[in-house]
Amino acid sequence: MTKKRTTATRRGTATKTAARPRRKKGGGKMVNFFVPLFLMACILFCLGLLFSAGFSNAASSDFFKVRHVETEGTQRVSDKKIEQIVRAGTHKAGVWNADLESIKQEIEKLKFVKYASVSRVLPDTVHVTVIERKPSASVRIGEQDFLVDEEARILTRVGPEVRGPLPPFVLLGWDEDATQSARDMNKRRVEMYLKLVSEWRRFDLIARVKAVDISDINDPQAKVLDSGEIVTISLGKEDFAKGLQKGLETIAGKGERIKYVIDPNDENPIIGYRNS
Repeated sequence: MTKKRTTATRRGTATKTAARPRRKKGGGKMVNFFVPLFLMACILFCLGLLFSAGFSNAASSDFFKVRHVETEGTQRVSDKKIEQIVRAGTHKAGVWNADLESIKQEIEKLKFVKYASVSRVLPDTVHVTVIERKPSASVRIGEQDFLVDEEARILTRVGPEVRGPLPPFVLLGWDEDATQSARDMNKRRVEMYLKLVSEWRRFDLIARVKAVDISDINDPQAKVLDSGEIVTISLGKEDFAKGLQKGLETIAGKGERIKYVIDPNDENPIIGYRNS
């Protein structure tokens, strides 16, 4: 009986003794797993900081300094002004760190620039693509002529510094009010102007026209030169090419006497004389 109790006790002690090393062994595995992982994370973090600092220094070094500014799509916009804006925006940052959106916004403030796209070509080039506003008409405001686009937006004063071809003749009757209705009407005037240009160019009549008065959108009036004098031809509401042609035939060689012609397409147009 005594031997059985002794054996049982030893077995229980052996069981408890065998279980303890297992718990220690499991904890050791956790430590062996997480400690190297933590150390590796610390090493990677430090390497990241060093890389970031080194890359930042490299990005602002002379290697990424702007040496070339390329422009595309410019006809009226000055390439020199675009280059000045780019160099001012990249002077400290270099090509890599340049704020391209800020440079784009500055370029779009230039006259004739409708849209601009700015991109970096590493290591030392900035490329700028421009979509220009195209002058649709030359309008007379006061004593000055100005170029406007198809949206009736005033672009610049007509002068010797303006680059590129000019519209063929001047648009008169521009509404200078700052109201929305005035802007809408001016836009319609530009649309009418472009229609007249298209028709008269197709029939080779455009060279005779010096100006067109579109004060009344329903009654455009061509100002033409004959015998050294300006004669007004009131064109009516449609068939403007035929109306101009008929009017020119009516006043041919009589510009010194005839001041205006109304409804030239009519069989009996109204003719106004200078001395009447």
